[in-house]
Amino acid sequence: MPQLIKMWEIENWYRDKFNEQVQEYERSVKNGHQSHLPYIPQLEHECHSFLYGYKNFVRNLLAVFNLLYGTAFKEASEFFKGKKQAKSLVNFAEDCFGINDPKTKFLKEAETNLINYISMRNAIEHPNGRSGTFKISNYALCRDGKVEEPCWWRETPTEKGGKPGSV
Repeated sequence: MPQLIKMWEIENWYRDKFNEQVQEYERSVKNGHQSHLPYIPQLEHECHSFLYGYKNFVRNLLAVFNLLYGTAFKEASEFFKGKKQAKSLVNFAEDCFGINDPKTKFLKEAETNLINYISMRNAIEHPNGRSGTFKISNYALCRDGKVEEPCWWRETPTEKGGKPGSV
């Protein structure tokens, strides 16, 4: 529960800072003042904290699953990728409960975002490793003069540049 609350606080902090910066920038442009690019201080630190809390929450979720079903999942990535010859949590649920079971559907739906967030956290913890390198940009000025909102992504050896997504 504390991790969820901390992640919720970070999300609210980000939304507040994002909106403050947008409003300040729009106000200065509207008043004809030369404006400087919006910027959110502490953005990278808070994103790192959010991803760390997310990964710990998934680990705790696996621990609960282990207690309920006698499994032995430990690493957050085991949610979607089994170790060596073992099954992932999602594969276990499909085999144990069936693909149409509500628990399996819930876990399967969570898988996409979970893969992305866990992989980003792994890229922070192990830069240039299998998960690549975590990248983040604060507000950026595009060639057409528009302001791009903060983004985060991973660059992997096979995918340079990655695919930035909105924080």
